[in-house]
Amino acid sequence: MSDPAPSRRVSHEHEIRLLADPIRWLRNRSLPLLAVTVVLLMVYPFFDVPGRPAPRSVTVLFALVPAFGMLTLGKVRSGSIAFAILLVGVLLRGEVEGQPETQLLVGWTGILVLVLYMLNIWILAQIIFRSSALVDDRVYGGVAVYLLLGIVFAVLHHRIGVLSPNAYRNVAQTQVTSLNWADFLYYSFSSMTTAGFGDIVPVSATARSATSLEAVVGVLYPAVLIARLVNREFVPART
Repeated sequence: MSDPAPSRRVSHEHEIRLLADPIRWLRNRSLPLLAVTVVLLMVYPFFDVPGRPAPRSVTVLFALVPAFGMLTLGKVRSGSIAFAILLVGVLLRGEVEGQPETQLLVGWTGILVLVLYMLNIWILAQIIFRSSALVDDRVYGGVAVYLLLGIVFAVLHHRIGVLSPNAYRNVAQTQVTSLNWADFLYYSFSSMTTAGFGDIVPVSATARSATSLEAVVGVLYPAVLIARLVNREFVPART
């Protein structure tokens, strides 16, 4: 049976070197992405006006979060820079052409946002399940993946709602009003956590399918993550 002391010593020395260099500590870590995502989710409601489209600055920030994550995680940096430049170009083109805020996450921009978020989730999943990752990185990365999944489904619900205005309905309001980005973000996380407040309900078949898929992901992902974090140190080596 091998002695785990040397590997623990190497890991401890690695942490000391990272703490001595904060810039290096921020690189290849999942904490910065988690912190930015949490702050954005906490701040965006202050810019929300019910019944009106979300401000363009808010949608731009949500669109650029995964680009920031790809840069701080230190993976496929050249690809992330190209994606970020292309994404900013599309957003600026929409600003010049007077494109409505509701269309920023629906057309090609929305597809780019989904691709960027899925790349972030893939990179974080590798960090979570690799054997050399630190424990805090696996925990922070696991939480970040959960939040990113909620935003991905919010973009998906938003696309469905804009393309089919009657796909979702807010039964808590007496007057029929269109849902904005904040409404879909709220609906996404309430569905993902299976809270099911019932104020916003899916009406169309596509909206119901997306909601059902999100609920399944929201239930299964935490269970798989916790099981992986608990059992990864006790998995026997293959012979």
